[in-house]
Amino acid sequence: MAQYQFSVESIKFYDKGADGAMGTTNAVTITPIAEGSASMTIPEVNTNDIKAEDVAGIVASLPTDQDAIEFNFQSLDFANTSLMQFFGGTNAAGIYSYPAGGAPIIQKSFELITKPYGGKKSKFTVPLAQISSSGDVQFVKDDLSKISVKVKILTPFNGSGVAQSPWQKEEVTVV
Repeated sequence: MAQYQFSVESIKFYDKGADGAMGTTNAVTITPIAEGSASMTIPEVNTNDIKAEDVAGIVASLPTDQDAIEFNFQSLDFANTSLMQFFGGTNAAGIYSYPAGGAPIIQKSFELITKPYGGKKSKFTVPLAQISSSGDVQFVKDDLSKISVKVKILTPFNGSGVAQSPWQKEEVTVV
């Protein structure tokens, strides 16, 4: 049995790729990441239980849609360029302006690489993700402001309209 201890080495966003492929352009590294804040949630498959009038209990359980898989993390970077990455808006002459109509839907490719453990790193890639963020602005001297980021994994489609894998995990041997 392979055992893993995941701790974040890096998180990057890219412009989304074409035809369901992982994006590779305009990489933005998100740093620093709040300790203990990164997680991936794979929800269980929902089911629709079928009952019969003349039989006690459930006679069948049919699968229904699965809720979205998500990565979640908190960034400690409140720089204007990071605010644009997470919320949209503009940054001109050192002034960040939040979008007048609210934060737009932001779609990017996403990559998370873990720190080495047992001689291996794990590289999680998401070709198409929807980014939504919220801010926890602290005006105190014993804590830092944090941006909570939700990376909702979407199903990409290739040029022929065929659904592609929404995420991949690659094991990378550390030399």
